[in-house]
Amino acid sequence: MKPSASIWAIGTYHNIHRIRKIMQDLGFWILNDVIWMKTNPMPNWLNVRLTNDTEILIWAVRDRDARGYTYDQTLAMAPSPS
Repeated sequence: MKPSASIWAIGTYHNIHRIRKIMQDLGFWILNDVIWMKTNPMPNWLNVRLTNDTEILIWAVRDRDARGYTYDQTLAMAPSPS
């Protein structure tokens, strides 16, 4: 990765905490957690748990002193395609 690169990792509640720990152990600096609220999650056929209607994304850079990565709020706030 270039020093200014950032990375996104996505996972469910089953594995996202492991992914975060591994990334931190490798020296990545976590910038944000983003919660993706699914509008059409997989149905909960057995009705034995809550529906998994979210996933967590981790946004990270290679190390704490990384500079030059970008965040474009206009893209983040753009309406979802229908």
